[in-house]
Amino acid sequence: MIKQLLTITFLFGLGVLFQPLFAQNKEVISLSIHQNPSWTKIGTIFFLYYELQLKNGGTDTIELKTLNISGQNKSYLNLNASKLVERTKSSDRENRNLIIPAGGSALIYIELETQVLKAETIVNKLEFWIHHQTKSNATASITTALHPTVTKPTVLGKPLQTGLWTAIYDPAWASGHRRVFYSEKGKQFLPGRFAIDFMRVDSLGKYASKNTDSIQNWIGYQNAILAVADGTVSSVLNDFNESATVSQHKSPAPEQASGNYISIKIANRQYAFYEHLKPNSIRVKPGDKVKKGDVIAELGFTGQSTGPHLHFHLADRDSRLYAEGLPYVFEHFFQVGRYANLEDFGNSPWQHNEQLKVRQGRPLSNAVIEF
Repeated sequence: MIKQLLTITFLFGLGVLFQPLFAQNKEVISLSIHQNPSWTKIGTIFFLYYELQLKNGGTDTIELKTLNISGQNKSYLNLNASKLVERTKSSDRENRNLIIPAGGSALIYIELETQVLKAETIVNKLEFWIHHQTKSNATASITTALHPTVTKPTVLGKPLQTGLWTAIYDPAWASGHRRVFYSEKGKQFLPGRFAIDFMRVDSLGKYASKNTDSIQNWIGYQNAILAVADGTVSSVLNDFNESATVSQHKSPAPEQASGNYISIKIANRQYAFYEHLKPNSIRVKPGDKVKKGDVIAELGFTGQSTGPHLHFHLADRDSRLYAEGLPYVFEHFFQVGRYANLEDFGNSPWQHNEQLKVRQGRPLSNAVIEF
């Protein structure tokens, strides 16, 4: 974790400059980076994902105002309160995500993009109100810098056989993989930072034929799951049952959200996770060696799922929950279209675009691709 604790300067209503309120304890309010990120190629654009952690160790409530993120001679993001709240999750009991109570904390989810990649320092400046209990309110700011690495992400083969697949994810979803932290012994982890749910569709945008309640009618159901790289099977779970229909499905507890799964160690501190697999379809066991392209299981409907699909992500530990999600790209795929709004999924056709071959990239959010 990168952490910078900076002196805070307060400006009161009359514009008079005062000494820092926390001069005797400069760590009362802190801003830190959860994990140092690296630029990742998604389509033809480079993206940077990271999380700001704000802790309020004081006795006053603070209210977030603005966030400015800038690089060398470039402004990446300027978020006012209405935009900042969309990216923030606070510990406030009333779910007021711009309010950080005394002793509370907040997470701010950041995604940056650029078409020209260069190594630079990125500065995050957060402005907020301090609601004092005994004196007039004050404004304050705190900054922290990060130095993202510029490295080549892990390149993977295809996880699925040929077909049209919707790459379902969106960093803005409040309850999506990108926003779900898990805690173990006081330490937080974000395994799904770069997770993608793959759901198969046809050329008309349908994901199932006839009765969509029957999982047998879903186009992707029982499709072959492939090893994305050479590696060693690290862990397997294959004892989840599967309902015959979507309406009969009962979601398990969060710690069992993956359902049947496979974890493959493909490099040091790199594990490929495949989740929601069909019962009794897993063809490998821990310790088995696999080659890229080997069929290892079938797509199913187990765990926390609203329909048959493959959940895929890369992590730094062999743990479904207590690991950090890692960036990755696929060797190549064709991007043929995209859902402008995922609410249209299954109800109307996706938007067909000119077929684009992407090499060593990652599908855009809700894009329709073919491996």
